[in-house]
Amino acid sequence: MFLKKVKKTHKGKVYETYALTESYREGGKVKHRNIASLGALAPEQIQRMQFVLKAQRIDGAFVGHLSDVVAKQHFRFLDVAVLDDFWKQFGLDQFFAELPYAESMVVNRCLDPKSKINIKDWTNKTVLPRLHGSDHVDGYGVYRALDSIADREAELQRHIAER
Repeated sequence: MFLKKVKKTHKGKVYETYALTESYREGGKVKHRNIASLGALAPEQIQRMQFVLKAQRIDGAFVGHLSDVVAKQHFRFLDVAVLDDFWKQFGLDQFFAELPYAESMVVNRCLDPKSKINIKDWTNKTVLPRLHGSDHVDGYGVYRALDSIADREAELQRHIAER
């Protein structure tokens, strides 16, 4: 479906009207069928109609009033996303690729220091698992990450210094 503009001239004056139209094929030819005549529309009405028609083609798109939107869950986002970007700029995402909790521990220490036992719960309340498409399930991963970081401290310092 699309919004079709129709121009008609009557007694020297040009009139613009709009119709909601769909395309179809008949005998190998493309034809148009008017679904509804909409008459003259203001520019903002045209824009809204085109937006709704475009959204209709997008799978899973929602068109409604802002009051219809209800957040059922929220996650800590902006400050976590900024630190995630720094983490990637320093190449720490590759350095600690096998340690999913390493970034969580660093971001937590910067924003809202918690005990090691609470890192898993804190991480799941942030956008970090959603940014990386993973969910840290292992509750002992924090302790393994700490051991690995301690073992690789000299290598980590060289890595950061090279950046």
